[in-house]
Amino acid sequence: RYNRQNFNGKNNENNGPLSVEEHSGDSRVKSDTFSSTLSSTVTNNVVNELRVQLARDKELGLANSDSPEAVIGTGAGTNLNVGRNNFSPRETTIKRIQFIDNVSYLQGRSNWKFGLDFNFDRIFNFFPGLFSGSYTFPSYTALANNAPTAYTQNFAGAGTTGGTTHPNLSEYAFYGQDDLRVNSKLTLNL
Repeated sequence: RYNRQNFNGKNNENNGPLSVEEHSGDSRVKSDTFSSTLSSTVTNNVVNELRVQLARDKELGLANSDSPEAVIGTGAGTNLNVGRNNFSPRETTIKRIQFIDNVSYLQGRSNWKFGLDFNFDRIFNFFPGLFSGSYTFPSYTALANNAPTAYTQNFAGAGTTGGTTHPNLSEYAFYGQDDLRVNSKLTLNL
C-alpha cells in the first residue's frame, strides 16, 4: 500500500478575527507512506506475518512577515495581532521505518503466538518560538506613541542548536502468548 498526502493551507498558521494576514503564513504538509505485508504458511502448523512500513512526514509552517510580532489591546478584552506570529517559520519532519513480525504455532491444544515491533523515527524539529520577538501594547494609543509595556524574545542557549531539536525515537516491543484449550468450554489466554 502507498499513500500520499499533500496539503497546502493558505494562511492557516494563525488566524482569527483579530489576526491580520501578515500574522499568519501557509501550512504545508507532505506525507508519503509505504506499507507491505507478507503472510507465509511455513508448515502445516506455523504461519508467519511480516509487515514493513516506510514513511516520511514533512510539515512546514511559513511566515508572511519578517517584522516582530505586536500584540495590541483593543479595549474590548481582546488583542489585535500584527507582524510575524511568534512560532513561524517552523518545520517538523519525521522519517520512519517499522518492522513487525508475528509467528503463530499450533501444537496440540495450544496456539502459540510470538512477535516483535521495532519502530525507528528520525525527527528534525525546528521551532523558533519567540525568536523574532514580541511587543505588547496596552492600547492603540500606546502603539501610536511607540510605547510598549513589554518585549519578549527568546535566544538560543549556550551550546544549543537554537530552535532545532532531534527528538528521535527507537522503540522495541516483544510479546508472547498461548491460547490453551483446556476443554470444549474453557480456553486460557496466557
